[in-house]
Amino acid sequence: WSPVFLEQVAGIDRVTASGALTLFYMAAIFGRLAGSRLTRRLRPDVLLAGAGVLVVAAFPVFWLARTPGLALGALFVLGLGVANLFPLSLSAATTLGAAVANKASARVSLAGGLAILIAPQVLGSLADQIGIQSAFLLAGLMGAGVLTLSAFAVWVQRRSAPGQN
Repeated sequence: WSPVFLEQVAGIDRVTASGALTLFYMAAIFGRLAGSRLTRRLRPDVLLAGAGVLVVAAFPVFWLARTPGLALGALFVLGLGVANLFPLSLSAATTLGAAVANKASARVSLAGGLAILIAPQVLGSLADQIGIQSAFLLAGLMGAGVLTLSAFAVWVQRRSAPGQN
C-alpha cells in the first residue's frame, strides 16, 4: 500500500511511487546486514527496542509528509527499522521463554505470518472506508505495539535476571 499512499498523500506520480518502494527494500537489506553485525556488540533486546524506536519515530514523518523528499526519506528509515523486527522479536521470545523455546518460536512465526496475511487486507478494507491516510494509521499503531512489547521484554528479562539491573 505504500505506493498508493505516496501517490495520494505525498503527491508522487504513480510510476515513481511504485519504483520508490525499492528504497524501503534496500533499507531493509542494509538494516538486516547492519543488525546482524550489531548483535555481536549489543543485546538483542536493546536492538529490538532501537528498531522499534526507529519505526515509531519515522512513521509519523512518513504519515504526515506532503513532500516527496520527506516521504521517501522516512520510508527509507522505516525500512531500516522494520528490517530487524522479526529476527529480534524471535530472539527475544526464545530468550525469555528459554524453557519453552520451541513453543515461543512457533508462536512468533505464526504471529508474523498472520500479520503478513491479514494486515494488508485490513488496511485495504479500511482504506476503502476511511481513506488511505487514515487507514495507514494502523501501521503506525502496529509499530507502537512492537515498541511496547520490546520494552516489556527488556523489563521482564532484567527483572528475571538477579544482579543485572
